[in-house]
Amino acid sequence: MKKRNKKPKSSLVIYILGNLLAMLVIILFSIDMINITYDHFAKKQIKSVYFEVFPDATKEEEKAFEEDYLVTGIMHYEPAYSELYRKLNMKMALFSSYATLSLYIFVIIIIILFGIKIIIRLSKELKKLDQALEHFSQSALVNNELSEINSKIKEFNNICGSYNRLMEKLKTSEEERKQLEDEQRQMIADISHDIKTPITVMQGYAKAISDDIVDDDTKRKYLDSICRKSETVAELVNTLHEYSKLEHPHFDFNMEEGDLCEYLRSYLAMKYQDLELAGFELEAELPDEEIMFSFDHKQLSRVFENLITNSYRHNPPGTAIYAAMKESGSDIIINIGDNGRGIPEELRKTIFEPFVVGNKSRTGTKGSGLGLAISRKIVEAHNGTISLADDPEGRMKTMYEIVLHRA
Repeated sequence: MKKRNKKPKSSLVIYILGNLLAMLVIILFSIDMINITYDHFAKKQIKSVYFEVFPDATKEEEKAFEEDYLVTGIMHYEPAYSELYRKLNMKMALFSSYATLSLYIFVIIIIILFGIKIIIRLSKELKKLDQALEHFSQSALVNNELSEINSKIKEFNNICGSYNRLMEKLKTSEEERKQLEDEQRQMIADISHDIKTPITVMQGYAKAISDDIVDDDTKRKYLDSICRKSETVAELVNTLHEYSKLEHPHFDFNMEEGDLCEYLRSYLAMKYQDLELAGFELEAELPDEEIMFSFDHKQLSRVFENLITNSYRHNPPGTAIYAAMKESGSDIIINIGDNGRGIPEELRKTIFEPFVVGNKSRTGTKGSGLGLAISRKIVEAHNGTISLADDPEGRMKTMYEIVLHRA
């Protein structure tokens, strides 16, 4: 999202009050100008009417009457002045009417002009948001053409901030959706490959047996191979089914409070004989005290099974498999690893993605490539993380680290 340089923001309230104050100053100034004009007009009319009524009067007499009329307010009740007052009052009343009407019109014009000014300013700020929303489209989102918008008015800038955050979330959601679609396409391709390969072999062997073109010993070998391949396909389908269940938003984990340390100890004791018969060593460092945690016993057992199965499936006999657990503050840290071949550097970043296996050609590989992806989803559902870590002692070539956070 393209960002614009931020400038100091003014408050909408201050902006409107400032305009109202400016409008008030202009109106007061206009009233003052009308008063000045009134005095000037009055003096002119007094001079004209006074000499019209009293043609023989002197300038001093006219000035004295002007001061009485405009300043002191002294009235002359002589009969001769009645005509003077009548004419003056008529002219001044007419002037006052025009002046008042002009003032009203001027005030209305000022209010309209300032109203238009405020509306234009607000419309300008709203137009930014309107143009941004109009410009927003799926293509703009995908092509990262969205721009951050800002307003010089603080209140509108808050709205712009909400818009910018919304666009960021939409952009992130779009990227996640695209990534999910890519992963789904890759998953379908991998599933097709992993199922097609053994099925093709089974079809070839079955046809050879059906056509009776092989001897009895070869038939038995072919039947054994068909059996193994069918088990591989069944395992893949079952694993894929488990992965799909975990992907479903309504899948519920059965969380129960228990001693996680004792649970792992019991699991390792159950696996010990199988690993020993297969020629693997098992080393465990587990504390004697209880480590209580709320977890899904069945699902977390699958995580341990996947990690340990990876160790003996991809390493030769004689490999030592290691398991440890400890507490670090409110977190529980579980390490499971081995001193076998290790994981190639190019796979370490993607090892927890679906269908990632040690052999990139995926021909003759052991496992479905879903075990670690399933493990990650289960661990994340337990408010935890799983990652590859380095053994500080350097003994383990592969070390998985599970960190479970207590709520």
